[in-house]
Amino acid sequence: MSLLTLSAPAIGVDRIETAVRATRPFVIRRLLEAGCGGEVDGALQEVREVLWRRAGDFDPARGTLDAYTFGIARNVVQATVRTAYRQRAQVDLPGGEDTWTSQTDDPLESMVDSFAQRRLLEYIADTVSARDWEIATAFALDEDASPATVAAEFGVSDRQLRASRAWVRQVASTARAALEAADAGRRPERALILGCLPDSDGLRTVAVFVPALQHAVSVIAEQTGLSEGRVRSRLPKARVLLQLAERILGTEGC
Repeated sequence: MSLLTLSAPAIGVDRIETAVRATRPFVIRRLLEAGCGGEVDGALQEVREVLWRRAGDFDPARGTLDAYTFGIARNVVQATVRTAYRQRAQVDLPGGEDTWTSQTDDPLESMVDSFAQRRLLEYIADTVSARDWEIATAFALDEDASPATVAAEFGVSDRQLRASRAWVRQVASTARAALEAADAGRRPERALILGCLPDSDGLRTVAVFVPALQHAVSVIAEQTGLSEGRVRSRLPKARVLLQLAERILGTEGC
């Protein structure tokens, strides 16, 4: 069934088509630059479908429909390029392990692998900032990229670059764990959601106190042995990762 034969969302079919057409030059240019010109039609269709699914989330008070659609197009282009380069060069995903590489020649299994990979990338791109995602992509698409070169390109310090890469890895780890749990049909209980967070950098330790004591920094510090500064810096990240895991388990689970 064609997407456009379904009931139109509140913003209307015509507005969706107009907004998607406005992204076409950007999509074409970026995919051609990346050597992925053959993916243009598929990427534009993906933009159309994502916009359709998320039409209800569009809030005119926060910006125009064109800006909202451009954000979707940017994420789709990044995911498309990542997928293409991954297939060609076996580039590692942010977060390390080569979990999503297809190990089979079976077309159906390869399709499942590709879907799983894109699903993971979409959740990562939706969670991290545009700059963090672009930094991760810069490393993933160029095996010769050095931290100094990428830091200069994005105008960030070495410390900011390390923090950016660490955050993307933490988001990727959480998303991967939540997707695996959802695919296994596990119930989205509190213990499972907490278990999706990486057990490092104090994130899971601090997350235990969210939301009940999330404003009691001194109490958390006393209970965990972490410094108040460390607790204060980890709480916002822990909240984001908990929300991500809960969203994935609620959306992707049975």
